[in-house]
Amino acid sequence: MGKIKLYEIAKKLGVTSKEVLDNALELGMEVKTHMSSVSEKDATKIEAKFIGTKRQEKEKKDSPVIIRREVIVSDVETKKEIEKKEKDSKKK
Repeated sequence: MGKIKLYEIAKKLGVTSKEVLDNALELGMEVKTHMSSVSEKDATKIEAKFIGTKRQEKEKKDSPVIIRREVIVSDVETKKEIEKKEKDSKKK
């Protein structure tokens, strides 16, 4: 079994070494810097934790966005509509 440095895991996952270091500490691993080495088994655990958090973030981002737009009607158009309604009501 080989040893893998934390910065190599970060590079592979496309995240910062600090994030990998924090996750390794959360998992109870004894690491101090980005140059610390972990076993392949521990590296797999770190990668699995990142994959789980990325899925949650992706699910949040995939939600639809609703954009509401206002329809602005000019005063001229509203006056014409009112006049038209008045004319229609007079004809009846």
